[in-house]
Amino acid sequence: MECLDEVGARISELLALKVPEGLLGKLAMLPRLAEVAKFPPKTVGRAASQQTVLKDADIDLAQFPVPICWPEDGGPYITLSGVITRDPASGVRNVGMYRVQVLGPNTLAMHWQRHKVGAAHWRVMAERGETMPVAIALGGDPASIYAASAPAAPTIDEFLFAGFLPASRCGSPRR
Repeated sequence: MECLDEVGARISELLALKVPEGLLGKLAMLPRLAEVAKFPPKTVGRAASQQTVLKDADIDLAQFPVPICWPEDGGPYITLSGVITRDPASGVRNVGMYRVQVLGPNTLAMHWQRHKVGAAHWRVMAERGETMPVAIALGGDPASIYAASAPAAPTIDEFLFAGFLPASRCGSPRR
């Protein structure tokens, strides 16, 4: 790829594949399917970071360095996190980068604008009266951090997008 926009467009195109009518249409689709087959999801098991899971009263957010970024900010905010949610209808994962304010030892306040995908997931679940599961990833790799802030379509899994990024040369010097 020459540019990151090409990566997003390519993923959108691959995810939007429709099965054509007729044998000739299906045969014409084989090259695209062969391309998709080159990128199968990889199962790697549980990461070392998942060996320790803290819940409820065991959580102590004071163990993390959470800065107060601006002189008159409302408090400390977790920075460069990946806020992971799932679409309650389709199950598609979303990773966004939102300001997450630390209110207490195990209490956070999420600041996501109304037009953000995570906020849309929350609205649907709130209307149903359901509690929304959310994971917040700290210390991600550069591709995942970028993908969380990228303007991807709501149907694009940002971690899938991040998996394509190392192949991209957009912005790097040409050889």
